Amino acid sequence: MQTKNILLITLYLMILSGCVWESYAPEEGKGDANIGMELSTYAVNSGDANALEHELIIKKAYVFIYNAAGVLENAGKTKVSTLTSTGEVIDAAKKLNATWRVIGGNKDIYVVVNPGRIMSERLEHPAIFSDKTTLENVVINEEAFAEDVSAFADSGMVMTTKISAFAVSSDTTVQAVVKRRHGRIDLSVRKAKDLEGATVIVKSVKLKKGQTHMTDLFDFADHLTGAGRHFEETKSMTDTVTAQQATAGSWSGTASDYTAITRFYTFEYHKNGPTDTLSACLEMTVSVNGVDKVIPVYICTTAQGANQTGNDANKPVWVKANTIYRVMATLTKGTVDVALNILDWNDQPINGDIPGHYFNASRNKIDLMIADGASYSTTFDLRASDTISFIEYEYEGTTSIDGSNLPAWLPAANITGMPSTTGTSKTATIGVTGVYDDLAIKKPVYIWFRAGNIKKRIQINCTNYVFEVAAPASGYVYSGETKQYQVTSYKVGDAQAPVEWTAVEFSTDGGTTWSAKPSCITAFTESGAGSTTATPYNAALAKSIGTNVHNTTLQTATSVSNYDLSTNEGTTQQNTANCYIVNAPGTYSLPLVYGNAISADTVNTSAFKPEVGLNPFFGAKGVIPDDGKIADATNAVLVWQDAKELVSVTAALSGTYPNQKLTFTVPAANICQGNAVVAVRNASNEVLWSWHIWVTDYKLTDPAKSFENAANVTYSFMPVNLGWCDPTTYPARSIKVRFTQEESGTQKIMTLNQLAGQENIGNSPYYQWGRKDPFVGALAGVNKTWYNAANPSGTTADQAVASWPVDNSATTAQAVIQNGILNPGTYCTNSSMDGFYYNLWDADYSVYIAGDPVVKSVYDPSPAGYHVPNPDAFTGFSAAASSSCDPTTQSWTFSKNGNTIYFPAVGTRGYAFFVATNVCVGSNYWSAVAGSLGSGCTGVAFYGGVVYLSDGNLRSWGFPVRPVRY
Repeated sequence: MQTKNILLITLYLMILSGCVWESYAPEEGKGDANIGMELSTYAVNSGDANALEHELIIKKAYVFIYNAAGVLENAGKTKVSTLTSTGEVIDAAKKLNATWRVIGGNKDIYVVVNPGRIMSERLEHPAIFSDKTTLENVVINEEAFAEDVSAFADSGMVMTTKISAFAVSSDTTVQAVVKRRHGRIDLSVRKAKDLEGATVIVKSVKLKKGQTHMTDLFDFADHLTGAGRHFEETKSMTDTVTAQQATAGSWSGTASDYTAITRFYTFEYHKNGPTDTLSACLEMTVSVNGVDKVIPVYICTTAQGANQTGNDANKPVWVKANTIYRVMATLTKGTVDVALNILDWNDQPINGDIPGHYFNASRNKIDLMIADGASYSTTFDLRASDTISFIEYEYEGTTSIDGSNLPAWLPAANITGMPSTTGTSKTATIGVTGVYDDLAIKKPVYIWFRAGNIKKRIQINCTNYVFEVAAPASGYVYSGETKQYQVTSYKVGDAQAPVEWTAVEFSTDGGTTWSAKPSCITAFTESGAGSTTATPYNAALAKSIGTNVHNTTLQTATSVSNYDLSTNEGTTQQNTANCYIVNAPGTYSLPLVYGNAISADTVNTSAFKPEVGLNPFFGAKGVIPDDGKIADATNAVLVWQDAKELVSVTAALSGTYPNQKLTFTVPAANICQGNAVVAVRNASNEVLWSWHIWVTDYKLTDPAKSFENAANVTYSFMPVNLGWCDPTTYPARSIKVRFTQEESGTQKIMTLNQLAGQENIGNSPYYQWGRKDPFVGALAGVNKTWYNAANPSGTTADQAVASWPVDNSATTAQAVIQNGILNPGTYCTNSSMDGFYYNLWDADYSVYIAGDPVVKSVYDPSPAGYHVPNPDAFTGFSAAASSSCDPTTQSWTFSKNGNTIYFPAVGTRGYAFFVATNVCVGSNYWSAVAGSLGSGCTGVAFYGGVVYLSDGNLRSWGFPVRPVRY
């Protein structure tokens, strides 16, 4: 039995004849003696490893003082002190002090420390215990057992004692050793040699109480009377047994040879007559290699004693309060052997008398905390009624006076102000300067002092706090994603243990202000239990907020009304085209004219009545008339648009032929970069002609991009593709997160970086060679969303497709051309299209001549002032010019003589199907000339780092167009 755990309360009784302490008001009718009590907030000198912290703390105390007749003398003042806001019963010196004025003579003094809730409620009414017999027969409330045990961690264990003293006219000092009123059962398990290599997991332990249990406060009740109660307590767990018996059949009573499993607190259990003979049982459910077994472990006399093991249900040990029962079970394949050590929580009192003396320390335990580079120092005070002197340093069983045995983390030089032999009060300083990086386990250092014949020990612990936070290795993509950050949080003192952390402070302004988690962080772990290794946690960022400066320009533009697009609202001569550009919200009109059949207020006959090839050009219902104007229109219709509710053509026709107009609206609420195709129809709802409406902040008057071809002839290209829509861009952003390690207060800041990006490279419509109408653009892997009457909510499905067969004759070629006009939203899958005419975009084209001017035809898709270029315009985009692909914008960059032009890799549409391919990889750009009867000629193409010029391609391919100014 071990007896090392000191739990000591010192009571001193003094007669101060004719003197009253200043803090004392005598009770009425009481006499000539003072009884004083001094109680530390921890049980004095209780350093035994068997005792846990909550088994030492003292939070409340009640003192009952009875005279020789058994009458309570301190009624109304039995409670020593009240709880502070932090729950401790302390005064400024971290002691609990109280005095009572009593009549001299024999006294019985009863002390109750840390009573449970129900017991506290009773003790608050001392009138109940006006005679000591009533107090002596108090039994701890059984119904409150579970509640009391769960409160131990905060309130401490109930402890009691009774002492007798004689109050006389001279100082009398007595010592009182308090006893805990519960017992403790510790269970540890090891594997026997025959289970070597087996996986053994303890899944639950049930304490089956097979004896009568009763517990009084002061050991006066008769335990052999009264009916006993029998109840069970079960704890679930998943503890793996790692300890292994070294030699088969070997006995061991050493706790370190076993794996600690669990502990129970319990009342006293006594055998109650001949019918109550069973031992208390710890019933274990154990998994051995995945097979569950239920194994009883008995607290029995056959397991008690040196080198003795047993497991007998019929040999009970009487479980007593203030005692630890260390049950060590050795699990074999078939059964279990049990060794039982019984430990005493009590300690011997301090040697010698202490008449009238006191020796106090402001702190009995000091924790030095080393965290994140900060120095640490602290002080403690010693006060005594006698001279205080230093005795020695103690560390891991060794002692010294000069500190030569002290560890590296606390050299003697760091301990200053040690008490000398000349004073009764001193302040000492303990410090760690700078960081001590040794993360090895650190055992406590003890400093011993003496005042008179009283010894006092100050315990110093050193704890290194490790706190590391690692941000995700790379930035978040703009579209949002989940990444992992890592946290390491633990401490190293006399053991290694995780430390809790929190991360509830966030900053979006670089750390200027901090607040709760912003909404852009959609998932984040804001606290953790801590760990000794880097533990990953998820942090998810939402898609960042996109911007499009071009849309902002459109949305802030001044609205217009009845704006004539063909004359720029009367500021220019009339110039018509198949594409009109809109730069602001409002209502617009365009004349019902075939393409560019009107130029500078004059009929542009060369555009539809050339002398070569197709002559004259066709409309939907026949040849284009001499005046170039559209007759028989009765209504208008939206064919498609690639932004929702961008263009409205309700009640769109006004005037009469030959001065009829189509009017449409671009609402301010919906304006953005986008494309639409609108058409006029006859009374049979057949499309007569259609126009491309391009809503953009690009203006026809904006500077063109000049670039020299191979012959050093300068061409003025439109700065962007025809129908171009810029991508939404997403700026980079960063969010700082401040982490706090709970015990040390150390803070770390982690930054979550979200990269800038854009949703796509931008997009522009595709054109089939020789046709005037665009088809919806594409994003990487999908069509751009588009809308019409059948798809008011939008779709990325393919637009309509059709094949209009040809036989290389003028008749079938005319049918294909007219079908394209009648069906502007239908993609032709006939690979050669009309397969007959060379001059559909260059009205005067018959034979390719480098540098030959293009005569813009009524089928040209370009706006006024621009046309589809001759292939010769692209010859500067060759090896003679520096060329490269920007991996961010996926645009091909051509530079020559200080001029730079960009061609985005918007891909192509299939010639026999509508699918877009090679978006962000490459693209072909149409020229105005034909490659052959079945093909059109691209001016430039680029794929895989190679640039191709003047390449023939089937006419039904969908390619972008980059017009040039004329």
